[in-house]
Amino acid sequence: MLLPRIVHEREAREVAEQIRAMMAAPFVWQGREVTVGVTIGIAIAEDGTVQSDALLRDGDAALYSAKRAGRGSAIVHRTGMSGHAERRWALKTGLRDAAGRGEFVLHYQPIVDLATGHVGRVEALIRWHHPVFGLVPPNEFIPIAEEAGHILSVGRWVIEEVCRQLRQWGSGTPAIAINLPTAQFTDPELARDIGTAMARFGIDPRMLWVEITEHMLVDDLPATVSTLNQLRKLGVSMAIDDFGTGYSSLRYLRELPVDSIKLDRSFVHGLESSPGALAIVEGITSLAHAIGLTVTAEGIETVGQLTRLRAIGCDRGQGFYLARPAPADEHPPTVTLLLPGSALSGVMAGR
Repeated sequence: MLLPRIVHEREAREVAEQIRAMMAAPFVWQGREVTVGVTIGIAIAEDGTVQSDALLRDGDAALYSAKRAGRGSAIVHRTGMSGHAERRWALKTGLRDAAGRGEFVLHYQPIVDLATGHVGRVEALIRWHHPVFGLVPPNEFIPIAEEAGHILSVGRWVIEEVCRQLRQWGSGTPAIAINLPTAQFTDPELARDIGTAMARFGIDPRMLWVEITEHMLVDDLPATVSTLNQLRKLGVSMAIDDFGTGYSSLRYLRELPVDSIKLDRSFVHGLESSPGALAIVEGITSLAHAIGLTVTAEGIETVGQLTRLRAIGCDRGQGFYLARPAPADEHPPTVTLLLPGSALSGVMAGR
């Protein structure tokens, strides 16, 4: 929103308060009463000499600070925000064409069968090689992509690249799992995008997994089931990621056409020090098995965690102790068994 007659901070804050009050009023949408919260970033060109792109950058930095401060906040840009703002603005503007410039790359992290050592699946993890900032982690640029409206194009690139990689690897190789952000999971074109990519590259649907977080389940369960059923018709497999961090329950799992759950790493980290964490993991694993689901543990970083997970009967594991994410050329397509001397083989030898 551009306000050419506002030149002082006090006036800008008054307008921000009016906007917040107006947006706080409830309204009816599809027969339900809805309220909307708002956060506001304010940038002021007090001397009239600030360039438009700098003003937008400063406003974006202030908005980011307002979001971090909490819902309903209004933050005015300060000089100290500029360094972070410049990086954030550069990432935001660079995201639009990053895929076309070949700056995105996928790394793959093995998901290991804890009973046999086989790598039946790998998880695709996106990385951004920025020409100025170098390797930008996904936890920095994915939220920016969501905010800027680029997340669907990023997600479609991942789908295409995974299917291309599966074709390049050929038969007898691990399946690949992709993470679906909320905006992509709720996109009406999701099933078509996945189906089109699989058809273009001639991919067996059994070679593709999709992962959604537990938090996505609670907003609209009927819509979630509908989307999952569409994906099921394509023949792909599905897993619930970060299980145990949201508000769903095992009761919902009976209603969802999913194949597996992935235990959140917070439970795994507590296995060696917390009897409660051990009991929770054991309980979730037993109940999941009772309703026909497999269980994968994320974030395995020590031999102690691995040993306890195998004793519990957890099906699969993933984490730095087993293998770090790596580019596709470091995952030989014909090798689907962890070689002797690997992290898992030592544990298996001592069982």
